[in-house]
Amino acid sequence: MKSLILGTFAIDDISLPKQNLKEVVGGAASYAALASTLFTSTSVGGVAGHDFPQEFVNKLVKKGVNVDNIQRSKRPSFRWKALYSNDLVDLQTTYQSMNAAEDLDIEKIDSTSMNVANTVFFSNLDPAVQLTMINKIPEHTIKLLDSMDLWIVEKREILKRVLKKVDIYFVSVQEAKLLVGKSLPIHEMVSEIMQMGPKVVVIKKGHNGMTMFGVFGTLSIPSYPMVNVIDPSGAGDSLGGATAGVLAKLGTFDFESVATALFMGSVVSSFVVEGYTLDPLLTLTMDEVMNRADMYLKQLPSKTLLLLDRL
Repeated sequence: MKSLILGTFAIDDISLPKQNLKEVVGGAASYAALASTLFTSTSVGGVAGHDFPQEFVNKLVKKGVNVDNIQRSKRPSFRWKALYSNDLVDLQTTYQSMNAAEDLDIEKIDSTSMNVANTVFFSNLDPAVQLTMINKIPEHTIKLLDSMDLWIVEKREILKRVLKKVDIYFVSVQEAKLLVGKSLPIHEMVSEIMQMGPKVVVIKKGHNGMTMFGVFGTLSIPSYPMVNVIDPSGAGDSLGGATAGVLAKLGTFDFESVATALFMGSVVSSFVVEGYTLDPLLTLTMDEVMNRADMYLKQLPSKTLLLLDRL
């Protein structure tokens, strides 16, 4: 079972309450690939600039990620600068430049990796590129999509064409408001987004967890409660990558498999926010993930625990 991750490789500047990170390795594809490879054989594709460290690419290989689809550009890498609020809840993008990400040559993405993948996660990429790629992927492949406010505002109509072909769409509350063009109760916004095409819509709520809506019904997954949040960067990308990896390993697309994938994605993300940038993912093991998943489940109420029959 295989997963394919398509996205950006970046150099980031991140201002946190207790630390300013300068020129650190980032990018949606970096986080998502490392999260996915915990569960299944994973390939990653995108463009790295001339300044993107080969040392990190070597670390991806060491973790088992196939990097054959990483292209190199003579331009600088995608740049992202961000400022977090003191409580790490609010994020402001202060600077962003696509740079090398604009040089992606879709024809150089190995068609075999697209055809054999059980899941493909389209992380942060121009919707025009996502649309071209998604049209090359077999119908039966499970397609997962994440986007960002920039693309929702500037490429809304193309993004809607991508959404028609997507199985799972990850979106924050603020991004959902931008996409539907107005502020509505969540269930109404989800209803409008569902009409655009995705089978499952996952509303990301940061430290408040996430809620799944769609063809399999509704499921709320809270955040792991015992986390010491240091740096939330890449948590959403890790969620998407882990979800893709789990679904590829399970080989099914139904309520149970999607619920399992999202739950495990939440667990992986809980590790990511406990360290700076990609550091937690570079050392994270499957044993640690499964141990935390077990602890997590013991902290959630279940039908067997609750005394509903006495009420």
